Amino acid sequence: MILKSKAGLRRMVWGNRETSRWFGVNSPPYVGEVWLLSGHEMCETKLVDSDGNEFRPKQFISDFVGTECHRFPLLVKFISSSQWLSVQVHPDDVLARALEGEPWGKSECWYALQDSTVALVESAMQVKEAIKTGRWRSVLEVKRIPKGSVLYIPAGLVHALGPNSQLIEIQ
Repeated sequence: MILKSKAGLRRMVWGNRETSRWFGVNSPPYVGEVWLLSGHEMCETKLVDSDGNEFRPKQFISDFVGTECHRFPLLVKFISSSQWLSVQVHPDDVLARALEGEPWGKSECWYALQDSTVALVESAMQVKEAIKTGRWRSVLEVKRIPKGSVLYIPAGLVHALGPNSQLIEIQ
């Protein structure tokens, strides 16, 4: 069975008009993310079969597996940035449950659609030093992500996506 996803456009201050080129839509300025597959209440996508029937992702999985899926566990996004995104670090499962009441932490995998840039802090000692001194720029290591490459960002890794980057993100 082939299903089509009704994607959701998300405006971001760091977005751009590249969405129009990729998706053939007249997108408003500053679209930074297109949620291609999501069960998240903030921007749930619909799945459409060849007969035009619409399904919510968790409904489709529940029907397919034969047991109730309380929440669809994946989020797939197209991201296109015009400038640096904020420096981020995502919680693991334990912290997500304790701090946010969420069932899962957040690890990401990025597939670069063009040469892209990321800044990483890979050492816990560097993170502690940056927190103490407030000097994040000195510990952020800027790396190029070649087109066609995959970058795994586990929960707990400090990171920021750079300008003029385009990728598919799987959470």
